[in-house]
This record gives sequence, C-alpha cells and structure tokens, in this order.
Amino acid sequence: MRDMSNAQATLIRWGDSIKLQRCVQELTQTDLGLRLDPPVLKSTVSRWEQGKAEPSLHHKIQIADALHLPPSLLFPMPTKRSAA
Repeated sequence: MRDMSNAQATLIRWGDSIKLQRCVQELTQTDLGLRLDPPVLKSTVSRWEQGKAEPSLHHKIQIADALHLPPSLLFPMPTKRSAA
C-alpha cells in the first residue's frame, strides 16, 4: 500500500464533502457543473470528487454557493500547528 500525502488526503476529503452534499440535494455531477460560471463538465466534477483535481478558489466559492453552504463547510482551512 502506498502512502498518501497530506495534500492528496485533503483533496479526497474535499471531494467526499462535495459528493455528499451534492447527493443529499439530489443533484447529478452534470447539474452541479452547470450551476458554475463558467460551467464545467461532469468529468471535472468527478475528478474533484475523486480527489484527482482541486477546484480553483473561484470554483470552490461557486460550488459552496450552488450547494447553498458556507465554503468553510466544504473546504475547511488547514489549522496551523504551533512549534513545540
């Protein structure tokens, strides 16, 4: 089993959040993609959900808006660790 970097793990968590909220609202990947400006393809939404790509800041804000959620719920900011 190969180790996953923190960045990869974060992308997957974001993707899981997007997918969960999209499914709760009974939206398809196509539906969500069409709610963005400019619209994105179903394959783009799929890549975000799988953690294979990260949405731009512009799209993160639009995804949250399209799902009627605060961006921090879908894309939490990493916490800074203090030096020990």
